Amino acid sequence: MFPQFGMVDALWNGFVAHAIFGVVLGIYLTTRMQDFLMRGNRTNI
Repeated sequence: MFPQFGMVDALWNGFVAHAIFGVVLGIYLTTRMQDFLMRGNRTNI
């Protein structure tokens, strides 16, 4: 009946999925970088 609402719903679902994926990826990369930096500092000492 209202095709534009379906389009908005699909866009919103895609946005939410990308936002969740971005947050998870950011946390994962942050922890990996901290682990990498800590490992590098340990080897330097």
